[in-house]
Amino acid sequence: MTKKRLKVGGVIAFAGAAVMTLLGPVTNASAGELPCGDHTDYLKIKARSVASDSWYGTRCFAGPNTYGRVEGWLDEIYTGNNVAWIDDVNGTYTDFAKWTWTVFPNRPPHIHGVGIY
Repeated sequence: MTKKRLKVGGVIAFAGAAVMTLLGPVTNASAGELPCGDHTDYLKIKARSVASDSWYGTRCFAGPNTYGRVEGWLDEIYTGNNVAWIDDVNGTYTDFAKWTWTVFPNRPPHIHGVGIY
């Protein structure tokens, strides 16, 4: 009975290792939107709602080919270790280089979303 359990446990461990080899590790960097915490390498935005409910908040994103839906006024963007872009409601896309901090004090762009290349 013990040998059989060890054999099954070994097969399960081998299958898990095979899946990790094929798919790669799951990390926060591949998660899309995530909690900001103390990270300085994430794409961080400060935005507020265009609707009457008037929310204001900070959101963070990480990982290549990430898109975050954000409908509101962009007050601040910090790219961290990411080349990022914003999707403006007028149909334009604006790129931001790595380690860029931009504040929009007077005329913040009205955006649909943010992304990481």
